[in-house]
Amino acid sequence: MADEPQGRGEAKLIEHLVGSVLSSIVKAQGLAASQLVDMVEKVGFEPPTPGVPRKARTFTFDFFRTEVDPATNQIVRNKVTASVPLLTLINLPSISIQEATIDMDLQLVAHEPGAKSQDPLNLWVVPARKQLVRTPEQALALDAAGTIKLHVVMRQESPLGLDKIQSLLDSGSEESPSPQPATTPVVLPNP
Repeated sequence: MADEPQGRGEAKLIEHLVGSVLSSIVKAQGLAASQLVDMVEKVGFEPPTPGVPRKARTFTFDFFRTEVDPATNQIVRNKVTASVPLLTLINLPSISIQEATIDMDLQLVAHEPGAKSQDPLNLWVVPARKQLVRTPEQALALDAAGTIKLHVVMRQESPLGLDKIQSLLDSGSEESPSPQPATTPVVLPNP
């Protein structure tokens, strides 16, 4: 269709106009998810080795734990080594579009029947013009006649994959007694 005399651009099929906006939102969400996957791979896992399963990077540290020795019923301090998956210690940048609201004011400029008799009408639209009406009290902007007000809300379900990974990583924390020299454990006096 040719340019409109009002200078509002070329008329477009309404489904192309709305579809391109929705498609852009989906692409933005995909880009954010892709960046999250890249970070998880780079930060959370050791570099891949051919033929060997990937291994999660861990933060390992030693600490002393005060416990009761079941054999002697004495309070002892044991050295323990803890290993925690690194991804459980950092906040992952899980930016996501939970909801997008699209409002458009469009003016219908043409319509034609669909290719098949059961197809809906093809609606050709341009951005709607506003008609300014002044009153003694204030200036008001009113819509021009023949406009289509379109309000679309997209909602995304919460991503379950990230929750599953987080629960797997949380269960991957482990503690083990550190190898101790052949000396006897330190015995603390009973209070």
